[in-house]
Amino acid sequence: PPHFYGEPLKFLPGNWMHEDRVRFEFSLLELGEARELPVLGICGGFQTMNVYRGGSLIQDLPTQSDSLVRHQESEHEVEIQGPWASGPATPSGESSPAAVRTLKVNSFHHQGVERLGRGLEVVAVSPGDRLIEGFRDPDRLFFAGVQWHPERMPSEDPLSRDLRTAFLDSCRKSRELRNPRSNR
Repeated sequence: PPHFYGEPLKFLPGNWMHEDRVRFEFSLLELGEARELPVLGICGGFQTMNVYRGGSLIQDLPTQSDSLVRHQESEHEVEIQGPWASGPATPSGESSPAAVRTLKVNSFHHQGVERLGRGLEVVAVSPGDRLIEGFRDPDRLFFAGVQWHPERMPSEDPLSRDLRTAFLDSCRKSRELRNPRSNR
């Protein structure tokens, strides 16, 4: 709901996320950050992470944007940039700032990031309208979100595979850091 990012309702809702759910997810994000837990946000989770960090959303892309890119129930290209462009989606990976790779992703959303939240770095955009499709916090073990659904992508999709691998690796690393005896 737009009041979570300080804006009036600009779009008559079909079904906004329930406010109790948003507050619960904010508390999970707060707990995850306090405990240095890896976080991967997908679609609505990506949007929630951005708002949690003080960002805002375009409430309805079809009516509030002149984009020709269909973001609802479609497939479109994303440009992967920065540290994710040249290989695995590692949270601290480094690459040439000019590096970009383009991949097709699925798309099921009508909202999008308008103002990026604190500490977040853009790692993916839709080339057709420059809408932010992925971000990360480079200062955390793993705090990243994507607008598409990597869990619904084919298993051979390189970026989705890299995201899953990087997230699971960071979960193992987080566990090891919290409990060094768990490695025995």
